[in-house]
Amino acid sequence: MRHLKIYLCTIMIFSVLALGSSHVFADTETDVNYPTGNSNYANTGIGKINCANYGGDNDGDGICDSWEVSTPDPSDNNFAGLRVSFTDPSNPAVTYKYKLACNTSISGDCPSPAQKDVYTELDWMNNHDPDPTAIADVVNAFRNAPTPIYLHVQDGEDPTNPTFSQTGNIQQHFNNVRVYSANLANYYVSYLKLKQTYFGTISERQNTSSASCPSNSTPSTIPASYSYNCLTAKRQVFHYGMFVNTIYSAPSSNPEPSPSGWAEIIGNDYFMSLGGLTNGKGSIDEQESSFMHELGHNLGLWHGGMTPPTGIQDDDNCKPNYLSVMSYTYEFRKNSDICRPLDFSRSALNTLNENSLADSAIGSYQYPANNPPPPAGTISGQPSSCPANTERPIWFSTPSGIKQGITGSIINDWNQNGQSDSGYAQNVNKLSLSGGGCTSSASSNLSGYNDWANLYFSFQNSGNFNGGIVPAESEVNGTEITKLGIPVQTYDHLPQNDTVEGTGFVADEQANDVSVQPVPVPDQTSNAGTIHEPTPEPISEYGLLAGIIIAVSVMAGIAAARKRPGKS
Repeated sequence: MRHLKIYLCTIMIFSVLALGSSHVFADTETDVNYPTGNSNYANTGIGKINCANYGGDNDGDGICDSWEVSTPDPSDNNFAGLRVSFTDPSNPAVTYKYKLACNTSISGDCPSPAQKDVYTELDWMNNHDPDPTAIADVVNAFRNAPTPIYLHVQDGEDPTNPTFSQTGNIQQHFNNVRVYSANLANYYVSYLKLKQTYFGTISERQNTSSASCPSNSTPSTIPASYSYNCLTAKRQVFHYGMFVNTIYSAPSSNPEPSPSGWAEIIGNDYFMSLGGLTNGKGSIDEQESSFMHELGHNLGLWHGGMTPPTGIQDDDNCKPNYLSVMSYTYEFRKNSDICRPLDFSRSALNTLNENSLADSAIGSYQYPANNPPPPAGTISGQPSSCPANTERPIWFSTPSGIKQGITGSIINDWNQNGQSDSGYAQNVNKLSLSGGGCTSSASSNLSGYNDWANLYFSFQNSGNFNGGIVPAESEVNGTEITKLGIPVQTYDHLPQNDTVEGTGFVADEQANDVSVQPVPVPDQTSNAGTIHEPTPEPISEYGLLAGIIIAVSVMAGIAAARKRPGKS
């Protein structure tokens, strides 16, 4: 039986509007016992497997061609799907295997050496299940790339469960997640420990699935230190993501808001922390935008597309000439353009030299021909339709505030003096947006970027992969990073009050802000792709939980007595 959930291009939406945008669920949860499982993926030091020994990598997606079985293989019981198999480079007597069947009758469900395929396992904590619409929208966004990319999303716990909210549910809740730590405290859990415990489906971790984890016997001559485990093979292909509550912020009198996510830049690990957003787990727009944004980091994208020339993320973020979900300006629709498509940038617009600006047009981005309205619940009074085949607006900062312009057909008066000027200096990407923004203070060259043409698929080549997961700590400046021997360009601004450890390519995202910043839709089976409709949650439950939140906030003394620092 297949373990992969297929998110179809067209699904019916059944909407029930939740009341308010306050944090509904997480404050009513209590932290449970922390995971105690050992690492079940890569107990050996296996890095990237050389595809030259396994059919090459014709399509450049980082998956060896012999592992991508697009049509039934008569020699393997007509198996079609992902079939990872390789020998341990340091001990050829050890073989690692992982299989994930596909449905050949569903377009794009099967991997192929002739197309780019991206696999990710996706889990979530209790009460943080994403809406299936959000996942389907991201799958479709990749499918609609200039050259289609086939994103395969596996609900990573119990993927055959008929209730979607349970397919990736780890059945645990932790109020705070710390990206990396050698120790655990009673108010956070490390993402490293979460991945060590929950990577792989339940049956894969327990080695009870002969379909995905072919049984093997470890030769008696092989040391026990070798991991004869299908998850070591799975890890060669899969990214791993999780929807969690919030990112750890050390106890203080004024802890900073939780960022909306974290990801390795060129890597295989990421998570979305939307506990402070709509209904305590994010609206459909917030879920799909964060999911695509964080996965974009894994595929090598920064907040300005390319590595920021100054080494400081904010200096390259919110660029007027970069219309991508990677930019804070366009990550959440409510930030600026409510009708912006869920998309990476498709072309590199003209460069803006902030030290010598000229009033100019920068090139054009168009709304797509098929540009549906934003998902239900994005904003109050949202539009029922969106423009198509017309130029998209841009936002830029001026000496007097934020202004709106057009990408290509008009001359943008960057300094808003009503004259056609050139040769003047101005910061055009210092924006204050709902839910976040950019604090850029340096003037620099702001280059356009073509995201889709520059994605990096072979995460196995990065140190992030070899380390399992890399540390992402502290809001440190360039001087402090240099003293630690960490390349400046590898760090974004990160949660405060932490300690930097190790190296890695990391990023964190916009702050959860409940002041600015659906409901069951059809589930898809893992066998034939038919649609099931999960039972809608009653709308009254939200009102009840909102009442609980108010009651909890009134009883602040109870929270103080519990002495659980760092809770939201």
